[in-house]
Amino acid sequence: MLAFAVAAEVCSLYRPWRIERFRVEIRTVFLAWAMTVGTLVLIAFGTKTSTEYSRVVCFGWFAMAPIVLSAWRLLVRSILRGMRARGWNTRQAAILGATEIAGDL
Repeated sequence: MLAFAVAAEVCSLYRPWRIERFRVEIRTVFLAWAMTVGTLVLIAFGTKTSTEYSRVVCFGWFAMAPIVLSAWRLLVRSILRGMRARGWNTRQAAILGATEIAGDL
């Protein structure tokens, strides 16, 4: 978990994705996961514990985790889009002044 948290922070995965395309978000998920897998493999080889883990299970986990993470993000994004369509989870701003710039904004 620590390796993924660090990789996600490095890749800016935990930022607002409201205006970004979903494919950019998914690419970032896969990049953060690739960094995580690389770190875990290096640690396993460095500590000589890589033989203690099933390669089939590890490969399955390495392959399925980013797919599940992406599906979860798609679900949350869809729910938030529906909430915003109903007027929930929106941002509001107050503009003070009746200048031309305020009118444009």
